[in-house]
Amino acid sequence: MVPAGTAAQLLERAGLTNQYVPVQAEDGQPRHCGGCGGDLQTLPGAKAMICEECGTRIDVGNPEVNCKNCAGMISFPIGKNRLQCPYCQAEAQRMSW
Repeated sequence: MVPAGTAAQLLERAGLTNQYVPVQAEDGQPRHCGGCGGDLQTLPGAKAMICEECGTRIDVGNPEVNCKNCAGMISFPIGKNRLQCPYCQAEAQRMSW
């Protein structure tokens, strides 16, 4: 972490700005966060992404899973094979092959 004034100077020297510009995934695939149920739009070829709603790191390199209780679509967080469905709170499990 650097002080705000120093950060501004470094960005200026490098010719960069500190503006956040969201990327629009025109050819992206819709996904659903396994942490909060939020809608996600993945970039083509992405393996993981961060949910902007809850900050969960989502595994988008594997297919989504249907909740067996409510049929909601879920993309699992990285490193998890079980979670509570964000829609109905039932336990959901990713099958490993």
